[in-house]
Amino acid sequence: MRALRDFNLPKIIYADVQIFLGLIRDLFPGIEIATKIDHALNEAVSIETVKAGLQAEEGFVKKCVNLKEILEVRHSCFIIGTTGNAKTKVWKILAEAEKRLGRDSIYEIIDPKAVSSDELFGYMNPKTKEWRDGVLSTIMRNMNRCNPPFKETHENKWIVLDGDIDPEWIESCNTVMDDNKVLTLVSQERIPLTASMRLLLEVSNLRNATPATVSRGGVLFINDNDIGWQPYVNSWMDQFKKSGKNEDEIVRTVFDICFRNYVSENFLDNMKTEETIAPMVPISYIQSLTTIIDYLYLTMKQSKEKMELIRKLKGENEDQLKIIYETMFIFAFMWSFGAVLPEDGKVKFSNSLKSNIKSIKFPDSKDLCFQFHYDMLEGKWVNWSSSVDHYRYSEGELFESIVVPTTETVKNKFLIDLHVGRGKPILFVGTAGTAKTTYIKDFFRDVDKEKIRTASINFNSYTDSLSLQ
Repeated sequence: MRALRDFNLPKIIYADVQIFLGLIRDLFPGIEIATKIDHALNEAVSIETVKAGLQAEEGFVKKCVNLKEILEVRHSCFIIGTTGNAKTKVWKILAEAEKRLGRDSIYEIIDPKAVSSDELFGYMNPKTKEWRDGVLSTIMRNMNRCNPPFKETHENKWIVLDGDIDPEWIESCNTVMDDNKVLTLVSQERIPLTASMRLLLEVSNLRNATPATVSRGGVLFINDNDIGWQPYVNSWMDQFKKSGKNEDEIVRTVFDICFRNYVSENFLDNMKTEETIAPMVPISYIQSLTTIIDYLYLTMKQSKEKMELIRKLKGENEDQLKIIYETMFIFAFMWSFGAVLPEDGKVKFSNSLKSNIKSIKFPDSKDLCFQFHYDMLEGKWVNWSSSVDHYRYSEGELFESIVVPTTETVKNKFLIDLHVGRGKPILFVGTAGTAKTTYIKDFFRDVDKEKIRTASINFNSYTDSLSLQ
């Protein structure tokens, strides 16, 4: 009963867990067997999770333990879950926990979709008949022979294939995942897996994998509800209690209330049904929101005028101080959740947001909420048009380099600066001719060339790894 239950639970979706447990109870009526708990491993996982700045949630720790149990009986494992479900963190924290328990671990990460099948496994040059090693074959051989950086003392050597499964390369791994435990190359070389080597495949789904491939490996499925986005928010909120100052406590309280008021589960469920210009998952919204808040909070800390105002309000008017932090959250909220919506969705989002705000209302205007930003020194929402500089023509300036400042250029330049300043990627989406390239070039024209270097790369369906090297 224990084997049947503990082996199958990690691969069952959340909605079917209770159904499966009901079947188990019907098969073994009147029998209750407690789950075997490795207290040492649980404690090590919890310690390493906290050490990494994460939350030692029960669901997260359980998935780490489940992965350990699978790797004890299987030499290959599929870690499945949607983007942002902490798949990578699960096996990384487990590796660190193994080190804490005295079992030295090392891993290598490969994105199989970033290279061709020949570059992954190796190929024979058709002209010279010379064999060229691939990424996977090189790593496996080095692990097998304990070539540096791999050592015989490493009890865990993991090869992590982080990327979508493609029939072009996954079928070549069948001999690695089955009982043969051997990678057979075109050069007739056979590289076996040693007892310490494991193959981890981190994927979002098994849509392109055949039943023959899936049956060869263990499966760890991370449901959306197993971990969720709340632990990420809790870890992010911890930064506001490091100093122990009253001010940080106010920030923490206000943001906590804002998350409960604006980012409810019902709201996120509704966002899943909304049409977006790019595929989004809940954690993506939350990460974008926290990134914007971090930038606003940091720039506020760097401004003498704003910090003087904060210190003044801290002692005289804490309600106004709370309003400032709430408007900071609202600004981040509308650009993280609303920016990915099409025009019709933005109108609906703006109307809903304007009606729900109780602290500082937007000006009575037909303009969408995206046309405003909060000026904390003036204590009101201000239209972006007030930040537009007057255009002055420079003699000798090339026509193609001329950018006339508008509200759109100001907004987009601010958003690019925000993400670049926080070291975060940003995705510009739009049809041809909507000035995407112009916005980006205009921003990088004014940056410090000693601190920021740029490179322009054209991507299309014919772009491969070789052309980018």
